[in-house]
Amino acid sequence: FRLEIAADGRVSSCTITGTSGHPELDAATCALVGKRAKFQPARGSEGEPVPGSYSNAIDWQLPE
Repeated sequence: FRLEIAADGRVSSCTITGTSGHPELDAATCALVGKRAKFQPARGSEGEPVPGSYSNAIDWQLPE
């Protein structure tokens, strides 16, 4: 997934960059990280807060 981070450090959007193969899990990924992720704002060349991005992956394990 890829998160766009606003200049205030809040998640402004989430994009699934590699599907889990289960639309429900893909939706849950964005819903959960959008609620729980907290970021310090990125800083521009003058030290001012600027938008940024963050990418990562979640390895979902379904019970058998």
